[in-house]
Amino acid sequence: WYLWQLGFAHYLAREYDEAIAALRKMSRSLEANRLVAASLAQIGLIDEARVVAAEFLEVNPSFSAAYWGSANPFRNDTDLQHFIDGYLKAGLPM
Repeated sequence: WYLWQLGFAHYLAREYDEAIAALRKMSRSLEANRLVAASLAQIGLIDEARVVAAEFLEVNPSFSAAYWGSANPFRNDTDLQHFIDGYLKAGLPM
Protein backbone atom coordinates (compact mmCIF):
# COMPACT_ATOMS: atom_id res chain seq x y z
CA TRP A 1 0.00 0.00 0.00
CA TYR A 2 2.85 2.37 0.86
CA LEU A 3 4.43 1.95 -2.59
CA TRP A 4 1.08 2.65 -4.28
CA GLN A 5 0.67 5.88 -2.30
CA LEU A 6 4.26 6.86 -3.04
CA GLY A 7 3.83 6.20 -6.76
CA PHE A 8 0.53 8.11 -6.78
CA ALA A 9 2.16 11.09 -5.04
CA HIS A 10 5.09 11.10 -7.45
CA TYR A 11 2.72 10.99 -10.43
CA LEU A 12 0.69 13.83 -8.99
CA ALA A 13 3.91 15.84 -8.55
CA ARG A 14 4.82 15.04 -12.17
CA GLU A 15 7.83 13.02 -11.01
CA TYR A 16 7.17 10.21 -13.44
CA ASP A 17 10.48 8.35 -13.19
CA GLU A 18 10.09 8.19 -9.42
CA ALA A 19 6.48 7.04 -9.80
CA ILE A 20 7.54 4.25 -12.13
CA ALA A 21 10.35 3.16 -9.80
CA ALA A 22 8.06 2.97 -6.77
CA LEU A 23 5.21 1.24 -8.59
CA ARG A 24 7.43 -1.34 -10.25
CA LYS A 25 8.53 -2.49 -6.78
CA MET A 26 4.96 -3.65 -6.21
CA SER A 27 3.99 -7.15 -7.20
CA ARG A 28 2.26 -6.67 -10.55
CA SER A 29 -0.87 -5.11 -9.14
CA LEU A 30 -3.67 -3.90 -11.34
CA GLU A 31 -3.47 -0.40 -9.91
CA ALA A 32 0.28 -0.25 -10.40
CA ASN A 33 0.05 -1.23 -14.08
CA ARG A 34 -2.49 1.48 -14.79
CA LEU A 35 -0.36 4.19 -13.22
CA VAL A 36 2.92 2.85 -14.64
CA ALA A 37 1.34 3.06 -18.10
CA ALA A 38 0.26 6.66 -17.50
CA SER A 39 3.70 7.60 -16.16
CA LEU A 40 5.47 6.03 -19.11
CA ALA A 41 3.17 7.89 -21.48
CA GLN A 42 3.83 11.20 -19.74
CA ILE A 43 7.60 10.84 -20.30
CA GLY A 44 7.07 9.98 -23.95
CA LEU A 45 7.60 6.21 -23.81
CA ILE A 46 4.34 5.63 -25.64
CA ASP A 47 5.09 2.18 -27.04
CA GLU A 48 6.08 0.83 -23.62
CA ALA A 49 3.10 2.58 -22.03
CA ARG A 50 0.74 0.91 -24.48
CA VAL A 51 2.15 -2.53 -23.72
CA VAL A 52 1.58 -2.01 -19.99
CA ALA A 53 -1.87 -0.53 -20.67
CA ALA A 54 -2.78 -3.58 -22.76
CA GLU A 55 -1.73 -5.85 -19.87
CA PHE A 56 -3.92 -3.79 -17.56
CA LEU A 57 -6.88 -4.03 -19.95
CA GLU A 58 -6.55 -7.82 -20.22
CA VAL A 59 -7.40 -8.01 -16.52
CA ASN A 60 -9.82 -5.07 -16.45
CA PRO A 61 -11.41 -4.81 -19.92
CA SER A 62 -14.24 -2.56 -18.74
CA PHE A 63 -11.92 0.23 -17.54
CA SER A 64 -12.68 3.70 -18.84
CA ALA A 65 -10.90 6.90 -17.91
CA ALA A 66 -14.22 8.74 -17.81
CA TYR A 67 -15.74 6.32 -15.31
CA TRP A 68 -12.54 6.28 -13.25
CA GLY A 69 -12.64 10.08 -13.15
CA SER A 70 -16.26 10.16 -12.02
CA ALA A 71 -15.59 7.60 -9.29
CA ASN A 72 -12.43 9.31 -7.95
CA PRO A 73 -13.16 12.88 -6.97
CA PHE A 74 -10.29 15.32 -6.68
CA ARG A 75 -10.36 18.71 -5.03
CA ASN A 76 -8.56 20.15 -8.01
CA ASP A 77 -9.93 19.33 -11.46
CA THR A 78 -6.48 19.95 -12.96
CA ASP A 79 -5.16 16.99 -10.94
CA LEU A 80 -7.98 14.77 -12.15
CA GLN A 81 -7.35 15.78 -15.75
CA HIS A 82 -3.64 15.05 -15.31
CA PHE A 83 -4.45 11.41 -14.50
CA ILE A 84 -6.98 11.09 -17.30
CA ASP A 85 -4.51 12.62 -19.75
CA GLY A 86 -1.90 10.04 -18.80
CA TYR A 87 -4.38 7.19 -19.16
CA LEU A 88 -5.46 8.37 -22.60
CA LYS A 89 -1.86 8.90 -23.78
CA ALA A 90 -1.12 5.34 -22.68
CA GLY A 91 -3.97 4.07 -24.85
CA LEU A 92 -6.55 3.36 -22.20
CA PRO A 93 -10.11 4.06 -23.36
CA MET A 94 -12.02 7.21 -22.50
